[in-house]
Amino acid sequence: VVSQDLDEEFVYDVTRVLHENVDALASGHPSGGDLAPENIEQALCPLHPGAMRYFEEEGIEVPEDMQPAS
Repeated sequence: VVSQDLDEEFVYDVTRVLHENVDALASGHPSGGDLAPENIEQALCPLHPGAMRYFEEEGIEVPEDMQPAS
């Protein structure tokens, strides 16, 4: 969860790094695997536009209610 005021490129980069390293995160902490793309529907609020851009580029389907407000 991040502020909508954060820079889109920064949020994109953070999302990319987290998802590229989800296996390491999962092995290091019980909740680390929660960041796996297949768990996107468990998100508590709509995605930041930077995160949404990452998921779109990776071809990861994002439920409509999780997409950023336009």
